[in-house]
Amino acid sequence: GGYHACGLACGGSAYCWCDNGYGQLGDRSTTQRLTPVAVAGGLTFTTLAAGSGHTCGVTSLGAAYCWGDGTSGQLGDGATASSDVPVPVAGGHRFTAITAGAYYTCALDTTGRPWCWGAGLGGQLGDGTTTSSDVPVRVDTGGVLAGRHITQIAAGGSAACVLAADRPYCWGDGVTGELGDGTPPSSDIPVAVDTAGVLAGKTFTQVTAA
Repeated sequence: GGYHACGLACGGSAYCWCDNGYGQLGDRSTTQRLTPVAVAGGLTFTTLAAGSGHTCGVTSLGAAYCWGDGTSGQLGDGATASSDVPVPVAGGHRFTAITAGAYYTCALDTTGRPWCWGAGLGGQLGDGTTTSSDVPVRVDTGGVLAGRHITQIAAGGSAACVLAADRPYCWGDGVTGELGDGTPPSSDIPVAVDTAGVLAGKTFTQVTAA
């Protein structure tokens, strides 16, 4: 994350350490920890993601929980308050993957549909708006993503990307070229990364964003 880290132990118990100003370690406190502490609640996770000041995870049942900084709605629980313990993401969705950006979060549901929540000013929620949301909203999967099966999602500072049919697609803040489509403007819907030139004929197996 921004100033904290987390890990999963065998069996799915979550542990976090370092900065804890927003409760992003999930241990019922805002005290900095120099060694790992257990995330409260006794939840069993299959995956974790650390954002700039918040953390999220998906449980073995596919439910998403987040904790830490929630002032932009990035916890997805229908509020804009921070929490030092995991809170359930609203909507009753079942997820297989989750990723945390600077002030927003994205996830893939069990059918491969992408959802995002939190800060949306740069278009990083990918729903065709620049509006923030404290509950999950669907990323626009029309246009360049129509009919494509999404296998991975990654949230960076204020731009997110997915991998679909072995090609990367991105959306959000693109003022310094983060979207990789050859133009600097931002986009509130996914655009295809330019795979001509040095990437001609290449297929992708992973995508990441910072």
